[in-house]
Amino acid sequence: MRACLPHLSLSHLLLAPAFHRSSRPLCSALQPLPFPRAAVAVTLMRETSGPREYLLVQRAKPPNVGSWSLPGGKIELGETTLAAAARELKEETALGASDGVRLHPESIGSSDAIVRDGSGGLQFHYVITQLFAFCTDATATARSGDDAAAVRWVTLAEAEDGTMNLGGNVCAVLRRAEQLLACGALQLSAADATSMNYPTREP
Repeated sequence: MRACLPHLSLSHLLLAPAFHRSSRPLCSALQPLPFPRAAVAVTLMRETSGPREYLLVQRAKPPNVGSWSLPGGKIELGETTLAAAARELKEETALGASDGVRLHPESIGSSDAIVRDGSGGLQFHYVITQLFAFCTDATATARSGDDAAAVRWVTLAEAEDGTMNLGGNVCAVLRRAEQLLACGALQLSAADATSMNYPTREP
């Protein structure tokens, strides 16, 4: 395997399609090794007069077209995880710092999204950092954009009742968020509430 690596330039490895499995030999310079891509997902919560609500988006593009999931997407090269979360949330839901959205600075977990094609090959593989955010303005209006076909606020009970086509582990992530909120592990401090304008690139 080591003898194959000098034939692959760094730019070739970084820019090649990440999830396509080719029939070419693994050491072919024309088809470098596939690798997982980094991504983020955001559990955005708002407090109402009833149970807490969480924002879901309906996917308009693969994988899982038509299913409802947490807002998120790929991390761009040179972008921090928090910056990617803020950007994806704004692109998919139109909600940002000016709407009272505040990201918790620590992740609440990680997950994998692995999708195989009809022949058993690997179509997508994302390693997803799960982040949590507060929408401090309960009246803020979410609007679908980018690769989201629609947006919807739901309670945990509504997500769990089986009427929605949920992608991946949405319910498991929402349950974890509820548990962390209940035990006080997720709190919006004054420092956290100051800004969500994270730089999108390293200086």
